[in-house]
Amino acid sequence: MDQRTRPAPRLGPLPPETTPELGEQFDAMARRMGFIPNSVLIMQRNPQMVRAFVQMADAIWAPAGGVDVKLKRLISHVASRAAGCQYCMAHTAGGAARLGVEQQKIDAVWEYQTSPLFTAAERAALDVAVAAGCGRDRDVRLSQPLERYIRDTAGGRADGVRRAASRGAGLGCRQAHPLMRPSTQS
Repeated sequence: MDQRTRPAPRLGPLPPETTPELGEQFDAMARRMGFIPNSVLIMQRNPQMVRAFVQMADAIWAPAGGVDVKLKRLISHVASRAAGCQYCMAHTAGGAARLGVEQQKIDAVWEYQTSPLFTAAERAALDVAVAAGCGRDRDVRLSQPLERYIRDTAGGRADGVRRAASRGAGLGCRQAHPLMRPSTQS
């Protein structure tokens, strides 16, 4: 096999007890997600990376951010689908259910643009999620419903919606999913 086409070696997850100094970070992930994701167990080869990753996740999922944490999970789920990342989709769907998002709403998220289960502001936020998953979040003009939602609910900042969408898109998952297209409505 040509050296230029050889696939990169894959690293397996290590048991959590491999790096006991990361116990606090592993506990935080387990509380948030119900388990420690393999990505974090792989990253523990570089403890500083795990600490930074957990700190970023804490900032994204903090309830003080103004965007409802249930909506953040749906944003992340839709961004994961748009990015084509099944690994992220599994985590975000499970996380949404753990937070109490109704199963009917999780099931309807793929029809969010027309489903009566979603408000205009939620639709606009999920449009940003689709764009983020496709790597086009900077090109999305915030619609009036999302601007109102951000002003009234998220303390006037779009960063909570964008961060949740970016987290849902995963690290390195930027392949557009053909079934998800952003709405052209504003």
